[in-house]
Amino acid sequence: MGKGAGALALLFVTLGSRHARAQDAGEDGQWTMPARDYAATRYSPLARIGVANVGRLRPVWTFSTGVLGGHEGQPLVVGHTLYVVTPYPNVLYAFDLTKPDYPLKWKYRPDVDPNAVGIACCDAINRGAFYAEGKIVYNLLDGRTVAIDTATGKEVWQTKIADLSQGETTPVAPFIVKRRVIVGASGGEFGIHGWVKGLDLRTGRIAWTAYNMGPDSEMLAWPGTVRSFYGKQKDLGVTTWPKGAWAHGGGPVWGWMSYDPRLDLVFYGVGNPGPYNPEQRPGDNKWTASVLARRPDDGALVWAYQFTPHDSWDYDATAEMILADLVLGGEERNVLVHFDKNGFAYTLDRATGEVLVAEPFVPVSWATRVDRASGRPVIDSTKLTGASRGNVKDICPSLEGGKTPAAPAAYSARTKLFYVPTNNLCMDYEAVSVTRIAGTPFIGANTPYHAGPGGHMGAFIAWDAARGRTVWAIKEPYPVWSGVLATAGNVVFYGTLDGWFKAADATTGRPLWKFKVGSGVVGNPIAYTGPDGKQYVAVYAGIGGDWFLLAGDVRSDDPSDVRPPADFMRDIARHTRTYGRPPTSCATSRATRARAGWCGCSDWAHEPHARRSAARAVLHRRSGAGPARAAGPVGDGGRRVGLRRAHGVSHHRSRHHRDRAGPRVSRGAPRVAGGVRADRAVRRLAPLRLGRPGRRDRGRHGGRAGPDRGERDRRLHRRVRRRRPVRVLRVAHAGCGGAGGLGRGAGSRRRCRREDRAGGGDRRHRRLRGGEGMRAVPVALLVALAACGRGAPPADQRAGLPEVRHDEHVFAGGAAPTAVRWQNPYRRDQRAAAAGAKIFTAMNCDGCHGGAGAGWVGPSLADGRWRFGGADGEIFQSIFYGRPHGMPAYGGLLLAPDAVWKLVTYIQSLEPPADLPTEAWH
Repeated sequence: MGKGAGALALLFVTLGSRHARAQDAGEDGQWTMPARDYAATRYSPLARIGVANVGRLRPVWTFSTGVLGGHEGQPLVVGHTLYVVTPYPNVLYAFDLTKPDYPLKWKYRPDVDPNAVGIACCDAINRGAFYAEGKIVYNLLDGRTVAIDTATGKEVWQTKIADLSQGETTPVAPFIVKRRVIVGASGGEFGIHGWVKGLDLRTGRIAWTAYNMGPDSEMLAWPGTVRSFYGKQKDLGVTTWPKGAWAHGGGPVWGWMSYDPRLDLVFYGVGNPGPYNPEQRPGDNKWTASVLARRPDDGALVWAYQFTPHDSWDYDATAEMILADLVLGGEERNVLVHFDKNGFAYTLDRATGEVLVAEPFVPVSWATRVDRASGRPVIDSTKLTGASRGNVKDICPSLEGGKTPAAPAAYSARTKLFYVPTNNLCMDYEAVSVTRIAGTPFIGANTPYHAGPGGHMGAFIAWDAARGRTVWAIKEPYPVWSGVLATAGNVVFYGTLDGWFKAADATTGRPLWKFKVGSGVVGNPIAYTGPDGKQYVAVYAGIGGDWFLLAGDVRSDDPSDVRPPADFMRDIARHTRTYGRPPTSCATSRATRARAGWCGCSDWAHEPHARRSAARAVLHRRSGAGPARAAGPVGDGGRRVGLRRAHGVSHHRSRHHRDRAGPRVSRGAPRVAGGVRADRAVRRLAPLRLGRPGRRDRGRHGGRAGPDRGERDRRLHRRVRRRRPVRVLRVAHAGCGGAGGLGRGAGSRRRCRREDRAGGGDRRHRRLRGGEGMRAVPVALLVALAACGRGAPPADQRAGLPEVRHDEHVFAGGAAPTAVRWQNPYRRDQRAAAAGAKIFTAMNCDGCHGGAGAGWVGPSLADGRWRFGGADGEIFQSIFYGRPHGMPAYGGLLLAPDAVWKLVTYIQSLEPPADLPTEAWH
């Protein structure tokens, strides 16, 4: 299940003949790679489940992975073993399908660096594994690829492929061709230099590395090898960028790959350029937002095609490249079909990249058409974005895409149609200038969403790629974010964010069956043959990924994670929950059971932290009854979060917000020990555009308030691209909050609490102000950066308001450690708070915590719930020394203590929202 969902693998079986014989799964009955075949069709030739009997599907087995995170990807079935890879910490399970209840054969538990959780863009997900030559190969989130022996579960090799300090993580599923393990990295929002690498399957040795931008020599674009239909000039990966910008221009590879053995080409998509403000990177920015075709043996580039030149809308092209043979103009062509985030469906010649068909499959407003002669979109100039253009309204699709690359489409060899999960979202886009600091967000845009034409936010469609038209569509209230399974039984399967797993007629689109799995489905279903000869369907249930950031408060196991859903889909939390199907979904009386069709009741991973030990259940169906349809639990995450409109707050959710540009740090800033200006650490980074909070940003609350993801920020390498060294400053005095290198002791804490009650000292006892009159701030995207603190309203405004206290300590043996005094020299200093606001923007803190600290991937800094303590000294420690699970240490080479104290002062000045523990829908 999703973020916060003990994810389930749910399996279904037809009511086949009682005399079905046990048999070998065979090649058709297995699922050994992410898309089942090299053409990436996700088509199963199994036909036992068909239109006539799909309504009789029943659940037979569930398993809790024990991980609270978005469950993307898909399981594998090799022979009669089922393999499941979890989100972080990336545990690999192997289940024996030949025995009752499918017991574990073995479990591989890697040691994954928890700092990767803070760098991962959109939840700590994993997109699956690949089987080859007796090995399960998959990527760990922290930038390593591992190979596991299927017989023993022992690690065969592991190879480091990515650099966390630069913002690279590796949730992508590897792709194996001819003993080459091809892998890529996420990090487009961190300004990485995107690449793919080819590893040796036997040893894990890196055989080649090919970059997606840069000189031809680094892209492995050798003379005489490249035969692109478009873009034949040399070094386009350099000449279409400002000087040196390609080296930190993004171009990640985090989607799906395919392979044509006749052409000996691997096809993969490249993600967005960085930053999101296109005015900072004039030019086409090749080869971001593109498809590249390479030889697997040596990585040589054969052709490339760019779907969205000079991408101004975050239209990654990392979605699957499905290979098919279609009749176009009376001639059969070997084609590649791609459904891009930009809203156009492309049919390309897969030998050269020539555009054969390009038509919109969702509402599109940023372009009118694609010119086949040049291969370029014809852009509506009123939808171009950039910092100088202000807020550009009503761009369709949103940056979530007409289809998310995370949810792969399927192709049926039986119907010759493509089955596509789509989104119907539009956005406003306001870009701002940003500065790159290695390992921190490099974004720069505010992008609130709204539903597209018709009001529904998603649809499941059948697409004719030869003619470029929709054949049928099933409208859905929310974006469709699961992958698709097509079968020879003429049935297609998909899941929804509100927790349904569905089947439809592949020819007509008629809904045939659905089952409530309890959490939103963002994984990809598979089909396989069991040892009993029956056909099974398996799928992950566990909302997360982008929706970890959007769907609202779903972390019932974490009292400090309290966040409302985004305004554009604020009721999603009514329909999906992170733990899966609750016990109450089962009938409690014999008569009710008979009507519902169940003779057993089970707990679907309902325990709050769903421990990593398996929680399995078997459900049996009474004859003649249909599947029970319980009103399941309520849902999780997503990309932007806003305040509850039910409490008088209207919020347009935003992805990447930064406060409006203001003056730079004052030249008159105070000097401290050593004669170096306190804010020079900020000024020396580069020409920074520093933000100013302004009164209208005060008290806004844009998102998640809990520390589980928010405090997960990582300890980065303490270095940054800067022009000259930054001196580290000492703070010479200490008090109730002080400087130094150790935590504050209990005696000091108690004394400060007494002072607090008397009107002085740290504001430990936070009473939160009501939300009336507050305006919601658009929040920023991705990656934890500053585990900063929250402030409280003035004492005269606190009376009678709710109190939040999550900063008490329990001392081993009952005795407090020796106190170490910490003192904030700028406590309640408005000028210092204003300087801290500028540092907050300059250090990209808003890339995690949102504009004005309103919350985003990281927690709200004005919420009042603290995992590591909310006193000045404890906030200082969080920023200066970092915290587990991703909060980077900003002390030392990046920020002097004096600058950190100004950050603390700014954070403590933030006005908190109301504490609203009850969410009600009407």
